[in-house]
Amino acid sequence: MKKFKDYSQKPDNAEVYFTAYFTSLKNISEFDLIKEGINTAEDVSLIDPSFELDFTMKREFRSYSLLDDDNVLEIMYEYNDHIESGKDLVVIAKQIYSKELFSTSTISCLANIYPNDLL
Repeated sequence: MKKFKDYSQKPDNAEVYFTAYFTSLKNISEFDLIKEGINTAEDVSLIDPSFELDFTMKREFRSYSLLDDDNVLEIMYEYNDHIESGKDLVVIAKQIYSKELFSTSTISCLANIYPNDLL
C-alpha cells in the first residue's frame, strides 16, 4: 500500500508562508498622484498590481506596497455601506515605514520578505 505524506504537520524550519509575484518594486514617487479623499484602491492597484490588501479591520482597510528603497507604503481606506470593487475603497491616509521596523509590528506579509528572495 502506498503511503502519502502527512501535510497536516508543519515543519519547524518552514520559511515560505505565502507567495507573491513582482515585476518590479515601486518607487514612492509613483504614488504621488494618489490623493486622500479622491483616489481608490483600484487606482493604487494600477500603480502596484502586487499590492497586499488587508481586510482584517472593520471600517478601515489597509494596503501595503513594497518599495524599491527597502520601505513599505501603507495606505488606509474607508468605505460607505458596501464594497463591490476597489472603487469603493477611498484612500484616507498614506504612511511610509522602514521595512525592517515594520516587519515586527504589522500583519503585512510583504514586509517580511527576505532581501535575497527578491533577487
